[in-house]
Amino acid sequence: QFLILDSYHFDEHNHEVQKPASVDEDMWTVKHSEDWEKHGGSSEYQLILNAMVVDESKFGTLARNQAASRLVEVVLKVSPVAAYSSLYETRMKSKLVNFVKHPVANFVVQRLIEFARTSAQFTEMYEELRGHLSEFFAGRSGVIVQLVHGAIKETSAQTKVLEDLLA
Repeated sequence: QFLILDSYHFDEHNHEVQKPASVDEDMWTVKHSEDWEKHGGSSEYQLILNAMVVDESKFGTLARNQAASRLVEVVLKVSPVAAYSSLYETRMKSKLVNFVKHPVANFVVQRLIEFARTSAQFTEMYEELRGHLSEFFAGRSGVIVQLVHGAIKETSAQTKVLEDLLA
């Protein structure tokens, strides 16, 4: 998590991320060597960058892998707005239903919804998923819970979500 927080060079800007209260200051600051800067990060960082950003085909594999999906969830939680938006737009948008149907990737979609950065993103996600809500009640109810939580935050969506759930 710290590797990504400190090193995710999505838009080539240094993003300040607030230290969570539960993390010691010594654990929060990650120091880089000159080699890190010269070679574009560690091999682990390059692997993550390639799998999540560069090679589109690898993202689905990460999202469907039980261990790697946890990393994807953390990236969705902590990434800057531009990085989150790009991951959503290029890797998940128009594929949400397929991800939800997968026993592991549905958790990634739950985090995607939970950490939506804008009301427009939440609305797009909801519109993509709303025609499949009845399918999600059996085994994918966590997605419905996140949609309801999202509607609580996005008051303009509350009526639509309630009507769809009742239908």
